[in-house]
Amino acid sequence: MRAPDVSPETAVTNDESDVPRWLVWSTLAIVATLAHVLIDAHIGLWGETSDEMSVLQATNLGAQGVVYGWWALALVFAARGDRWGMRSALVMAAGNAFLLHGAIAIVAAPPPSAAFPYQDLAHGLSLVTGGVAAVYIWSGLKNAPAGGRRYLFIGSILAIILSQALSGAVFMQYA
Repeated sequence: MRAPDVSPETAVTNDESDVPRWLVWSTLAIVATLAHVLIDAHIGLWGETSDEMSVLQATNLGAQGVVYGWWALALVFAARGDRWGMRSALVMAAGNAFLLHGAIAIVAAPPPSAAFPYQDLAHGLSLVTGGVAAVYIWSGLKNAPAGGRRYLFIGSILAIILSQALSGAVFMQYA
């Protein structure tokens, strides 16, 4: 199977200097938001860490995993020039990293906790990396060929909604 013809602005090549900026910044956004999720779990935002886990806690962590798996899938297709993969990556960078883990977390975060300054650092890094990734993805969309897998975009939105709903439910149960 031959890879589709794509422009250098949207495709990944074998030359390291040709790796698109949106892919680098998206990867950094994944790191920042995942650090935020791990910190939240560690400080007990979703219940105390222990040998036992409720079904709701396990489902929440599973939903968080779906977000990151879907994000990785979007990046794979986006790197191959799939326009809907690029749009999906944009939803993840702008919606999940910049907005949910960055901007809203900074505005609505509880007072400094035992995780200070690490949680604040994760919020700030999510805001910056998600924002920069979104800007680069948006500019790369102009060069992406039409077509692709629309389900990637829809799946990104659904994964974020599911993870946020479960995260909120677990937080309310253990707050």
